[in-house]
Amino acid sequence: DHAPVGEYTRLYRAEEPLYWLHIPPWLSEWAVGANPRRILDIGSGYGSLAVFAAIETGAKVFCLDWEPHRLAPVLVERYSIEVAGGNVELMDIPWQQSMDAVVMTEVIEHFNFHPVPTMQKVWRAIEPGGRLFLSTPDADSWGRVTDLYSDYREMPYPDPALPIADRHIYQFTEAEIVAVLTQSGFEIVRLARAPGRWGLHLNVEATRSG
Repeated sequence: DHAPVGEYTRLYRAEEPLYWLHIPPWLSEWAVGANPRRILDIGSGYGSLAVFAAIETGAKVFCLDWEPHRLAPVLVERYSIEVAGGNVELMDIPWQQSMDAVVMTEVIEHFNFHPVPTMQKVWRAIEPGGRLFLSTPDADSWGRVTDLYSDYREMPYPDPALPIADRHIYQFTEAEIVAVLTQSGFEIVRLARAPGRWGLHLNVEATRSG
């Protein structure tokens, strides 16, 4: 009854679960034994998974998005969500407390810079043994975006002096996303494909080891 209006109600609300279909049940299953206290949603958008995490786990939920106004104030108030605006590639994560889990759905393909430094930052924000839940378009299904980079390893490291584009900059294959997460310190727990709208999406659960 208090859903955001505009693009979300016309289109995105119906299609977004197709992108991260496996993540809600994975999150619920993990939370039963983990009893999480703090969950961070990076690129939280309209807040669907943030609200789900708050209801399903009882954890305190934090949201970081460079368009924080998309998360309806009524949801922020009702579920006691803390919200901050900014670009995770170019800023420190604004909360000092370690997170039990981080959710990143449909974010990494928008990265303008080499993904490993930012994913290492995310790794550092998670408690040892905590979880990362990530989704992103599967390049083997969607196709490549190569007008800027033919390989993610060509991407520059984060630099606030460089311009930022808001679109899909690079779409990853399964092997590439596994390589990025492994290099960043994560261990893959499970990986599956979700149906999506334009093509399949990779859904990943990974853990912070060490």
